[in-house]
Amino acid sequence: MSPDGAGNLISTNPALSELTVACLNGIDDCVIGGPLDQISEFQGHCKAWKIKTKVLDVPFAFHTKAMDPILDDLEALGRSIGFATPTIPIISNVFGCFFQAEHLTGNYFALHAREPVRFSEGLLDLQSSVPLHNALFLDIGPHPSTTPMVRGLNQHGSSTYLGTLQKSQKAWESISATLASISLLKIPVNWREVFAGTSARMLSGLPGHPLKGPKFFVPYREQLQSVEQGETSLPSLRTKTRFNLLPWLKPQPAPSDTFVFETTLQTLGLLISGHDVGGTAICPASLFHELALEAVETAIPPLVSQTLVVTNMVFASPLVYKPSKEANVSVHLTKHTSDDGADFKVSSTSASDPTENLHCTGVVSLRDQHVFDSRQIKDAALMRRQKQYFDTVGKEHSSIFRTRVLYEVVFPRVVRYSPEYQSIHHLRVSDSNLEGIGSFKLPQESGTGYISHPVFTDSILHTAGFIANTAVKDEDVCICARVDAVEISYRDMDFGGTFQIYCSLLEVKGAFLADAIVMDTSGQVIAAVRGMEFSRLRLYTFQQMLARTNTPPESRTQSTQDVDMALKKIVMDVGGFSIEDMDYNKPLDELGIDSLMQIEIASGLARAFPFADKTNHRTLSQCETLGSLEIALGLMLQSSVEPTSVVGSPMMVNEQPPGSPTPAPLTRVLSDSIGDNPVALHTSHRETTPLCLFHDGSGQTTTYARLRGYDRDVFAFFDPSFGSTKKCYESIPQMAEDYVSLLSKSTHFPLMVGGWSFGGVVAFEAARQLLSKGFEVKGLVLIDSPSPVNHKPLPKEIITGITRSNRSDGQPQEGKHNAALEEEFQRNASLLERYGADPSAMARMPGLKTVMLRSQDVMDTESLVGLRYDWLSNQNDRDASIAAWENLVCRHIKVLPIPGNHFEAFSPANIAETGSQLWKACQHIESS
Repeated sequence: MSPDGAGNLISTNPALSELTVACLNGIDDCVIGGPLDQISEFQGHCKAWKIKTKVLDVPFAFHTKAMDPILDDLEALGRSIGFATPTIPIISNVFGCFFQAEHLTGNYFALHAREPVRFSEGLLDLQSSVPLHNALFLDIGPHPSTTPMVRGLNQHGSSTYLGTLQKSQKAWESISATLASISLLKIPVNWREVFAGTSARMLSGLPGHPLKGPKFFVPYREQLQSVEQGETSLPSLRTKTRFNLLPWLKPQPAPSDTFVFETTLQTLGLLISGHDVGGTAICPASLFHELALEAVETAIPPLVSQTLVVTNMVFASPLVYKPSKEANVSVHLTKHTSDDGADFKVSSTSASDPTENLHCTGVVSLRDQHVFDSRQIKDAALMRRQKQYFDTVGKEHSSIFRTRVLYEVVFPRVVRYSPEYQSIHHLRVSDSNLEGIGSFKLPQESGTGYISHPVFTDSILHTAGFIANTAVKDEDVCICARVDAVEISYRDMDFGGTFQIYCSLLEVKGAFLADAIVMDTSGQVIAAVRGMEFSRLRLYTFQQMLARTNTPPESRTQSTQDVDMALKKIVMDVGGFSIEDMDYNKPLDELGIDSLMQIEIASGLARAFPFADKTNHRTLSQCETLGSLEIALGLMLQSSVEPTSVVGSPMMVNEQPPGSPTPAPLTRVLSDSIGDNPVALHTSHRETTPLCLFHDGSGQTTTYARLRGYDRDVFAFFDPSFGSTKKCYESIPQMAEDYVSLLSKSTHFPLMVGGWSFGGVVAFEAARQLLSKGFEVKGLVLIDSPSPVNHKPLPKEIITGITRSNRSDGQPQEGKHNAALEEEFQRNASLLERYGADPSAMARMPGLKTVMLRSQDVMDTESLVGLRYDWLSNQNDRDASIAAWENLVCRHIKVLPIPGNHFEAFSPANIAETGSQLWKACQHIESS
């Protein structure tokens, strides 16, 4: 909120009379001070307008009348001090400008305590006085707290912003980093003064010639390569390793700390094809683990007393196997200087896509066996204790799953494993779904010739994954995003034996962290996998992304590093976050990212990457954490494809075992001819009438995607022209006709239709057209929808105010994505006005059973933007709107209350109650 806006709110509200603006930090950023009860009242107004606020932890309301008791003492102190004109330019936060001679009076300190901090005015005075192109802003203090404010006010993108101290860093480290950055800007640094007073010893001098920065030119020499018979585009002169999975080591200049190993996708095909995720064969983490071990075993052979341990495994994007696809897979090693291990990365290239695609990174360390032994003693004690618990008390508070149920009924919801991977004999899972114990044995057909058998490693990982997925709802899925450590005593291990496994999980910020311990029949711990992180995604979102991986990718140049950098930059720009604020596991709403900001982030990513088409834009908008956004982008990097080239139905949520009959009325949600509209939100396979929802004035379906507790099939239409240059709809009947043409080609009937706000009017018109074509529509659900009869469109000022106030940080949304959002709102408001301009011409639908979900609170639009809009702020107008609806449907409308005002129906605080009332409305329509 701007300082002026805050001042206006305070001056017009007697209940806030003792509040004052204490700090003017930015155009839309200020601090309010005063009594706590009035601060709470002020927060209530801000919450109603979706303006983010934060109560500062301070003992007094500085820069307000709370400082009056100390002003006399400060004035006396000021009169005792002699002032001198500054020798360098200084900006006064009291006056909001450069110091002038007349400012230096005896009461300056009193003014400094009592008057508001005019930080933003001072920076604006700086901009008008000094050219700031390529300026360096150095934030001197315990933390760079003023840097975000300066960055927000400074209009010159070429400026550099540095801090001296960081809360999360040691003082010497942060200061050194800042000095290094200053030095790189070619600004002289008196390095001797930097180290003055320390024990550092100074060199008397250095030879100047290596440091003068001359340019060196190395003549380019084209590398000559030849292709071996039987290998696709792999260079000759390679060294053959002893491993079948990773057979080749490329020649490197000697001496070298880097090694590049090569194999082909076809070589890995058997192990990948056994790991089918939603119809797509994706390389499992266990195979990346084995490739890393084989590479280090070849390049840095460990001693007999040492074991290779893989740590910090991070999965950037999936490696997808298709029998017809030819691709080269590389493992890059960078040896540590201490010769105790290496960093690795696994990537791939193909003839159709020569860009290197990064799939997995991590570290392989050479660890002495005695380190293993000490940890295994603790692990063994823990596992014996938990085994005793599950065998006694825990037996009554757990469920047991056996091989067939696990691999043929439960697992296929997420992953379908081939017989070679079906190793778990039984698994007992606690009722908390956060702990489990069981046994497994590798199938005989799983193969040999590995360092650590991939199926053995995968058994550990997918046991933990199974437990994580039992802890989430059917519409969610947990995907492994990283593993902290894989410790396996593979030397002399009998991989053909039977093993016991214990897994414990911890739910942290929307993700699951899991540890697993494996013991052999002798009671010795022989493996532990620690820090498995499972990110939570919406299942249908994940499956739709995987469905696109089966389509040939188009040419692209983006790398996964680009994706990570773009994600961080866009989220930081949109939300005003620092890098420390970006918690990848925390739900977006807890980070302060609301639905409009989510659309803004998705739009920014869609523009940053050509492969993020409109379907992907919706997918991104429906992710619930930054971690799931990162995974979604990684999947899209594998599936760059235009929407028109997607063939067949998207993958749907499967709540029944494979082979179970699919009951009518829903056998397919989308046909080839329908494309991606509507979006399938949920498939329940219950004998209930499907519900079709239509987008609100934003043109998006992200609000509906938050719904939970589904009791029926639900799908939703989005506006396909949102944010594009294609021709937009000219009327609501034309829009509804387009949507109806898609519905009429499906097998959804009979159905119910509905929508929030503008979407309710579209649903009404769609129902009218469907009924006229002979299709059965059971009813209409209006979610706080205005009557179209003589409807006054939402003013532009309110649209702008809503889109901006919905920013959780209070900053105005800017850029093409916000312009597209406002344009969509305004265009649909105009369509609604024209639709209801002639009530006599509007067709009625006698007898259409209708339920209205009505928001209980009104919204004070006058306080928000200074305009009155009765349908939002006057309860009498809202009553009249329901009466007008009853005239259109020619029957009484049942009204169910939902919490909040019109724009809060789908907020995180209200979504559960709104969803519950929506399902009640559907049940009411079905009841007669």
